[in-house]
Amino acid sequence: MPSQTSGSYSAVGSVSQTSGGASAIPDLLKIGALPSNTAIEVETSILEPVTHSDTHCKFVLQNKGILHSHSKLEFEYKCPRGGAGAPDGSMLPVGVGIHSLIQRATLRVGAKTICEVDDYNQMSCFHSQFLSPETQLEREQYMGGRKANSLGFNYTNQTIDAAPEYAFGSDAQSNTDAKDLMLDNGIEQDLGGATDPGVLRADVRTHPQEMLSRVSGDGAAAEVLTVRQDLAPKWQIAISDLFPFLKTNQLPIYMFKEAINLELVFSKSGSQSGTVSERSVATADPLACEVLTSATRLVADYLYYPQEMMTSFAAANRSMSFQYVDYRLSKFSVSQASLAETDIRNVGGAGRIVSKVIFGLQDTTRAVPTIPQGQYLAQAPGRTYAGAGSGATDVNGQATFNLKYNEQFLFPIDVSNSARHYHNVVQAQGQVPFTTREVYSNEGVSLSKLTFHDFGDNFQADFKGSQFWQALRLNRGERVNSRGIELYFKMEAMPDHGFVQRCWLETLRVAELKDGILECYYA
Repeated sequence: MPSQTSGSYSAVGSVSQTSGGASAIPDLLKIGALPSNTAIEVETSILEPVTHSDTHCKFVLQNKGILHSHSKLEFEYKCPRGGAGAPDGSMLPVGVGIHSLIQRATLRVGAKTICEVDDYNQMSCFHSQFLSPETQLEREQYMGGRKANSLGFNYTNQTIDAAPEYAFGSDAQSNTDAKDLMLDNGIEQDLGGATDPGVLRADVRTHPQEMLSRVSGDGAAAEVLTVRQDLAPKWQIAISDLFPFLKTNQLPIYMFKEAINLELVFSKSGSQSGTVSERSVATADPLACEVLTSATRLVADYLYYPQEMMTSFAAANRSMSFQYVDYRLSKFSVSQASLAETDIRNVGGAGRIVSKVIFGLQDTTRAVPTIPQGQYLAQAPGRTYAGAGSGATDVNGQATFNLKYNEQFLFPIDVSNSARHYHNVVQAQGQVPFTTREVYSNEGVSLSKLTFHDFGDNFQADFKGSQFWQALRLNRGERVNSRGIELYFKMEAMPDHGFVQRCWLETLRVAELKDGILECYYA
């Protein structure tokens, strides 16, 4: 048997010294005891904002442990008024929930901007489509008030009758005919009753969906509604939703020598005098939707491994590199006339590595508080359905898109097929949007025509063609030249309204942490 050479060795991963000289064999292959305590301790800190108003807030993180990317920001709205004038039907915008509050989110280390997303509330409308219906129904509507515009549809029955099969306790067979799709929020549909079979409503004002909570008081002739602040719900946003950097990285902030700041700029709060709120929707008067500053906080989770392990990790990784994506916004106003012809717009990206382009068209005339989605929409081309969706005369307008960069088009011919547009979204995101054909491209007749509670219109009119978001993957892996990226677009049968086209470029960035100082740059 060959004899073993004696020598000393230290912690896992270091290089040991033997009598034969330096060895490249790591300690994991040596015979002997190895440290095995990898228990994780989690410490939760409740951080108050260092500055806060109704337009912005700022948090400064404590430089300790490893920041968990699912730490939560918590917000609450002020109840605007009480008594008989309390607003009826107030709620967060369907599809974005409390995310409608955030207009811009910025992550800074020292004076350096690591990650920043403009019009985050609009972009969250796009990303909400990729959450599963189960997640929306069972978690998101309670945590963030978010029921995506097209998720969790529930089959509804438009037939109401006073016949025995509809009476409670009847032994007659129930009518199970489901004719169309409706938004599912986990409660039974309010069908109005047999005495008024024409009133069909889908009630979405459950407590998890409400922005304001109400309790009943004593009234002589009618019920008096009183708004109570202590019953108002609190909503949460995960910091990884706000900052793409944290989607793929957890910050070892105990290794940072600079302060880490989270800065948020809020959307428009609206007013009772008529200014439209970007934070809420209401069935009646415009609503002043102000943030309750005393309730805003950051619930930060810090992870701790055994001290010797964290010390060893910091010593072995004095220089670390992170790759992540960041989004650059380009926003442009367009008219019906310009959309009718092929338009070319430079959306930027010169000198950058761009992996994806996300864009959508917002109809500014639909940005009113009486639409359940508020202004969080991506308009699809119009349609003419003389045959009620089943005749040869039914026509949908076409949307035609293409991209040009580095003197080449992304597609050899312009894409105008709505099914191919949907396919491009799937390829760009790597996920299938949980949406329906009518909601996405305004094609077909599948949505319910029931009244969407008290919002003055039916469900189909509010939701059809409202989520025509586009995403294109740049598949050549090239750096964009000095000319930038050109978006070619044409949309037919659009209403004579004003539109805003938003386009986000997904760019690749690199952050390097050296001896506690973080530097970042575009790849």
